Amino acid sequence: MGIYLLKTAACMGIFLLFYKLFLEKESMHIFKRYFLLGSILISLAIPYVVFTEIVYIEPINVSSLPTEDYSLEKYHIPSKAPIDYTYWSLLSIYCLGVLFFGIQFIKNLYQIKNTINNNPKQRTNCIIKVLLSLDIVPHTFFNYIFLNKQKFEGNEIPSAVLLHEETHAKQKHSLDILIIEILQVIFWFNPLIYLYKKSIKLNHEFLADKAVLNNGLEKSDYQKILLAFSSNAAEPQLANAINYSSIKKRFTVMKKQTSKKVYVFKSLLILPILALLLLGFSEKETLEVQKEQNLISDINKELENVDASKLNYTKEKEQIIELYIKKNAEIFIQNNPVLLEDLATTLENKIQPNINLENVRVEGLTEDTLESEFMLSIIMEIEKAKIKHIKFCTSEYKINAEDYKDEIEITPETVILNADKISFQSNNSITYNSLAKKYNAVPIEERVIPLKDLHVLETIYRSLSADQKKQVQPFPECLPKNKQEKPSNEITININNKGQLLVQGDLITINELKEYLSKINKHLSFDERKKVIRSIIKVDTKTPKDVIQKANDILMEYGTATINIVGRENSMKSSQQKTATREEMKAYNRLAKKYNEMDRNHMQIKMQDVQRLKTIYSKMSTKQREDAQPFPDFPEPPKTPKEPKAPKVLKEEKSNIPLPPPPPPPFHKGEVSKSLVNTYNTWVKTIKKADGTYYINSKEDYSYFYSIYESMTDEQKNNALKMPPPPPPAPKSPLDFVVEMAKKGATFMYEGDNISSDKAIDLMKNNKELNIDSRTKNGERVIKITKDPILISNDQEASTNKNVNTYIKERNKLLNYIKVNNIDYPVGYLALSKLEQTEFNKIQQAMFQAYMDLSENEKQSAPKILPPPPSAKMYKLEDGKVVKKV
Repeated sequence: MGIYLLKTAACMGIFLLFYKLFLEKESMHIFKRYFLLGSILISLAIPYVVFTEIVYIEPINVSSLPTEDYSLEKYHIPSKAPIDYTYWSLLSIYCLGVLFFGIQFIKNLYQIKNTINNNPKQRTNCIIKVLLSLDIVPHTFFNYIFLNKQKFEGNEIPSAVLLHEETHAKQKHSLDILIIEILQVIFWFNPLIYLYKKSIKLNHEFLADKAVLNNGLEKSDYQKILLAFSSNAAEPQLANAINYSSIKKRFTVMKKQTSKKVYVFKSLLILPILALLLLGFSEKETLEVQKEQNLISDINKELENVDASKLNYTKEKEQIIELYIKKNAEIFIQNNPVLLEDLATTLENKIQPNINLENVRVEGLTEDTLESEFMLSIIMEIEKAKIKHIKFCTSEYKINAEDYKDEIEITPETVILNADKISFQSNNSITYNSLAKKYNAVPIEERVIPLKDLHVLETIYRSLSADQKKQVQPFPECLPKNKQEKPSNEITININNKGQLLVQGDLITINELKEYLSKINKHLSFDERKKVIRSIIKVDTKTPKDVIQKANDILMEYGTATINIVGRENSMKSSQQKTATREEMKAYNRLAKKYNEMDRNHMQIKMQDVQRLKTIYSKMSTKQREDAQPFPDFPEPPKTPKEPKAPKVLKEEKSNIPLPPPPPPPFHKGEVSKSLVNTYNTWVKTIKKADGTYYINSKEDYSYFYSIYESMTDEQKNNALKMPPPPPPAPKSPLDFVVEMAKKGATFMYEGDNISSDKAIDLMKNNKELNIDSRTKNGERVIKITKDPILISNDQEASTNKNVNTYIKERNKLLNYIKVNNIDYPVGYLALSKLEQTEFNKIQQAMFQAYMDLSENEKQSAPKILPPPPSAKMYKLEDGKVVKKV
């Protein structure tokens, strides 16, 4: 183990050194991400690689070997090895380290889980923002972004920082962190793991920085934001956060652009390094193979040279019967297989008639280990044939520790055992191995195990540890006995029009099919069934489709190479043809990923894409749906408005109903006719009120005339009336207001009694004549629902003035921003950077929203709203100054 750890550390060190010297400062960040993770895994695997060299050598002449004394007089049991206290001490320290770091890892995960569960959240598509009251640096864990609640709600966090964190979430950087954290728990003593962790986190920052800059933000502006939001505080162990210590390297890498040639060259440099590491740190093994030789024959020649007096038999007129025992306990006599119970009879037939039984000996050689109980069984059979001279040769002899004796009396009838090694085992292992060998020697097709022996085998096998199971004989399996359990390469299922199943001649229900199939082909694994089993489902025209589909799914789960459905139209189509093809899965994943990454509130959806996604998704199997991108969460399409009823006009009476506007023509810049300009001016005059405000009763009208105005030339715009501001959003219905307040945890009352939010929603749905009174008391929102008219008190009027105060506060924020940044508003807006324009728009939008919350009376008493920023289509920058386009 020590050698392995040193080799692993050396490989990791070389890979990390190569990364630091050649890759870290390059802009090939995606390649670097996979290199860092892959190099760790390769370093762990290289020491396990074994290159084997086979060398053929000349066979050893057994006859030339020195003779051995096969008696047990000189044999001594090897003494037990002393306890290695150093090994156990190091192992204890390692386990304590794993326990410590493992607890820390689980603790960090638990803290993140608690933070997510105990704080408010905002979801945008697949990104969830967790808002904390603590003053923290923005950081990410999978699709959760942790932000300071006060800064987020006050729009104090730049959009670049949010985009940076969203990149961490979308590219799943937390997965890399989890992998390196788990490796850190296992290899906590290896300092290179911590260096790898630091490099992986830094490369994540490179990837996020690149995504922000690709979004169009200036490098200088982004670097200022990084400096403002970086921190030297301890960042979360399992999260990605902006850290001050890596800022300098990140600024350097932002300026670097790696060419394609350098990218390819440095990528190919890894190949010779990998080859050198394999050559230097893998295992080499030389396998010496002797040329074929009749080993038993050579042993016989060697035994002929042994002093006959030592073996207590005369060499004259003696017969040697060779007995060979294979690994699976099969017995061969002179290359002929013999069952244990037939061994005595076979030996009697092998004895030559002119040979005295005193001069007959049996010599046994094993292919593998020899167990004491199995050897005793063989000896008993040999002694039945009245043969007294027996010898066994084996590489390892296993005996029960209680049965072993240091000294035994040597007689001419003593069984001679020549073993390279003696192992002691428990009685259970001996009993199990004896029975297992006995039944494993019988072919599986003919194997029959009595219940008594089967009970002993199962009881002992369950009590063994995993290491003990590797050392003992394999469990002797039996083929199924009853009809339902017979092996079959073809499964036929007949389904009638009532949904009943006839499987292999047995009538069952669809709910019993899974259990029934579990009894067929038990000796085959799932992967083997996937290769050899052919399934046929026979149906008629009235067979229920849901039963066919369920039978198909159960067969897929059971494991089968093909499933053919026969009987309906398009018969003989396999179930694989009903699932989505590989090309369809690629098309689905590409479209689903595209829409999943969009903001749900600003989606641009093509109907043909939606239909394509639905078609492929309906074809997918359950497994395909689990592996594919989630189906996009499309917003509900707008409802088609009801056709308005035309007012009746009496005959010969002139109608004063204005004609509907014509459909918008395909406008192009500079192609607006004079008649359209006149129509636009007439519309503006019609909707303009005496107080200078506008009454817009249709958003469709506004969109139509706005498209005309935007299509005018600059000269036409100067001569035309000014475009009115957009209409305010439609006020919420009482039902929508109650639903919104229910989500915010408001208290509801009806006719003086407290009611639940569900009850309040039902009341508003069933009775549109009810009135609502909304007030805030001691920070709690109370909604009163009543049939009586609502009386406005002085307290409520004071509450209304809060809306005006909120608007003034947001307006002053915008004025302060203009003043501090010395903006010549409104035209000076175009001189701002993109980042400054983004911040300005957020403040201006908050002011506009507060103004839209005012009533008509409040708007008259409130200060005038500032005009919106100018369009880039009307103004441009020349020599640092804003000028109007000509």
